[in-house]
Amino acid sequence: MNEISIDNYLKCPICTDPFLDPVSTPCEHTFCRQCILTWLELSKTSCPSCRETLSKKDLTSISVIFIHGMLNEIQVKCTLCGAINLQRGNFQNHINNLCPKADVSCSTNGDTSCSWIGSRDQLEIHQSECRTYQSQLIRNTNCVKDQRTETLNVNRRENPANELINPHELELEGHITRCADRTIELSGRLITNSDMSIVVEQAIIRKKCNILILNGNHIDASGALILAKTLSNNTSLIRLELQCNCIGDRGVDYLADALSVNKGLKVLDLRDNNITHEGARHLANMLKRNQTLTSLSLNSNHIDDRGIRLLADALIDNTSLRRLFLFQSQSISDWSIASLINMLRYNQSLEELTLQTNKLSWWCMILLRFALLTKRNFNLII
Repeated sequence: MNEISIDNYLKCPICTDPFLDPVSTPCEHTFCRQCILTWLELSKTSCPSCRETLSKKDLTSISVIFIHGMLNEIQVKCTLCGAINLQRGNFQNHINNLCPKADVSCSTNGDTSCSWIGSRDQLEIHQSECRTYQSQLIRNTNCVKDQRTETLNVNRRENPANELINPHELELEGHITRCADRTIELSGRLITNSDMSIVVEQAIIRKKCNILILNGNHIDASGALILAKTLSNNTSLIRLELQCNCIGDRGVDYLADALSVNKGLKVLDLRDNNITHEGARHLANMLKRNQTLTSLSLNSNHIDDRGIRLLADALIDNTSLRRLFLFQSQSISDWSIASLINMLRYNQSLEELTLQTNKLSWWCMILLRFALLTKRNFNLII
């Protein structure tokens, strides 16, 4: 941690480190919660800074997002692997998922009974030699193959005409049938536009699913059009996930047109779909009319400042959207700041805005935080 670069007002007077779970006193001094509690437990009955009378019940949590954001952005160093410039707010994720020197077990990436524990950078080497782990992989693979074979055999026995049908379509129909009545999980099943009629018929029309997950497939604008034709009058579908497909601006146009009159969908995930400012224009027009959508994810697309300004302007009068995700939108720059601040000032429904990995200057980030000082419990991630 670069102590010199950290402002003193972000440090606890007791431990002299950056605040952890900061609390304030009636005399307007701030401390780490654990530091001041320990101080008071040691028979101290006064504030460490000014000596005014103080008790535990006088402490108040600091919930101003501006302060917490500043604390979370403090850069720290991992003492295990030596990685530097890590944001303190992301440090636990680094330890849990990325640090090559953090201790992990053989069962971290699989359900095995192996007792091996070692550093993450040795895990792959160990698992390549671990008989317990390899046996579990074989059992899992065989189980999946057996389930697929059994499904095909049952369909063939019940209807010999199915021999003429594409096995992929049979497998898709069988999988949808086996899914829980209200949740259809179809991620990474190589679904293309030609499969979308089956998905719509079996999942949306026949099963009336609430949640449809189509992440990581090969669906483009043509498939989105098939889906959109059903969404216009559908009231059962609440969550639709289409991340990591090829929907594009034209596909977004079809979906946005349907959602302008849809009164059921609440969550729409369009992450990583090659969407540009033109797609954002279609979504902005939809948000001016749709009053039921509560969450919109547009992470990892190609939406630039033009698209951000359109979305921000549309959200000024929107009363339903609570979460907007624009993570890894690297074309967003300071040219969007006026529209974003204006939207934050007048919108009454939004509770979370994610703008990580962008080209906003540090000064514009501070301006965004200041725009939120009058809002309670707003989660801004930049």
